[in-house]
Amino acid sequence: MSKPYREPTEEPIGIPRLDALREARRDLRFKLDVDVKIDSPSKGSVSGQTLDLSDHGLSATLPVELPVGEVVQLNFNLPIARVAVFASRHRNVRKRRASFTL
Repeated sequence: MSKPYREPTEEPIGIPRLDALREARRDLRFKLDVDVKIDSPSKGSVSGQTLDLSDHGLSATLPVELPVGEVVQLNFNLPIARVAVFASRHRNVRKRRASFTL
């Protein structure tokens, strides 16, 4: 005998809701894969690769560690413009990955 059909009461497992993802981070992040040049007072000119961008920050992979709290200038190109902004080195995400607060 078959069971009667019931409407699902919950989201399917493995498909997170957008508001749940939003709660995990302060801002939505957008993948950004471009070369970045960082002008650092302590390390000079450092080249790296961006990972993602949000309203308040940027993540990048770098060949050297920059001091947390150091203010640096980030220079990178977007399809519509060349960008140069000052940012504070925020924290270590993982080895060779850096987070900057804009």
